[in-house]
Amino acid sequence: MEAKELLKKMWYSRIGLVTALKGEGFSDSAATYGAANCGASWDDEAVRAANYFGDGSVVRSPNEIRNLLINADFTSSEADYGVANCSVDWAIMAKKVAQNYIDYGAWSYMGLGNRMFNDDGFASADITGALPASDSTVWDLEALEYAGDNYDGETYKAFYNEMTGFGFSDAQTVSAMATITDWYLAAVSACEAYMSSNYYSDYYDLFNYLSGESVPNCGYSDDQAYTAVDYWYQMAKNEATDHLALPYVNESRDDVVYYLKNVSGYSFTDDMINSAADCQDYYQEACEEASYVYDHVMDYTTLVDILVNTYGFTYSEAEYGADTVDSWYDDCYYDAIAIPGYEGMTRDALITALTGMGHSYIHADRVCDALGKTGPKG
Repeated sequence: MEAKELLKKMWYSRIGLVTALKGEGFSDSAATYGAANCGASWDDEAVRAANYFGDGSVVRSPNEIRNLLINADFTSSEADYGVANCSVDWAIMAKKVAQNYIDYGAWSYMGLGNRMFNDDGFASADITGALPASDSTVWDLEALEYAGDNYDGETYKAFYNEMTGFGFSDAQTVSAMATITDWYLAAVSACEAYMSSNYYSDYYDLFNYLSGESVPNCGYSDDQAYTAVDYWYQMAKNEATDHLALPYVNESRDDVVYYLKNVSGYSFTDDMINSAADCQDYYQEACEEASYVYDHVMDYTTLVDILVNTYGFTYSEAEYGADTVDSWYDDCYYDAIAIPGYEGMTRDALITALTGMGHSYIHADRVCDALGKTGPKG
């Protein structure tokens, strides 16, 4: 009798009714007997409960109401029956659920449809009626919102795949992605990140990585990829030029390569480094270094050897640098006129004598011109 009175007041599952009867002071066995013999249909009680949970005061999906029924100790089959046979208008509820999703998140047409079908348990027809048309501008705005909320520095292709994987169309994805960042700068950053662990990449390795369509390649446009690679090659050249322009920095090619690779702070590739190093004027660097070293050197040959063996210049660069030290000409001239009988020596003989004393051929040749020595020039 007590069980029937309780059921008049509200719905109960079998276990819920047993618990309620025990709360009224009945023993466990008496409560169990009362629930078993009260004449209740637990399927019908599940329907009553589903109508209660789905009364519209709170927006709930079929699966949410089913979970509430399970939590109220209805069996799985009873919960399914309750959801399937309740008086909730699922078409209207689907529209409310869809609007909540759109208002508080970013969804594609396909992504939201799948969510409402797989996670929320709505029927396909109710979902179709609830969602704006697939070509509605609503989804363009959702794509913009998704892109703005979720882009976190990914490469173009990686984020494109993320958005299309979430259900946005190609057109929606491309349009939304155009608004979230400067993809030229993004390509520059992606190139730098790749360079840091791929030192042996050449120009076209970098280009192919940036422009390649399949992940882990980046999918940037050809123009973006070329611009990014050119940027880093030019950066390496500028870094080398700026370094050599510093006061008291006069370095050979090997020194510039070492600086770009180990000191500059950039992750230039070997090909960039060699390209940048090849663009510098090491003859001028040798001239400047020679002017500093000259004060501590007694003769031309020693200066050339120091420029080659200590500072790393080539012999051609070292000789060019040493030849520009004007003081060597004065020394050569005075050594020439100190040679007994220099007046009667042929041009070739005087040049041989002067180069044998350590003077450069260039200085010896200039001295012969100054002394009026005729004859063919070597």
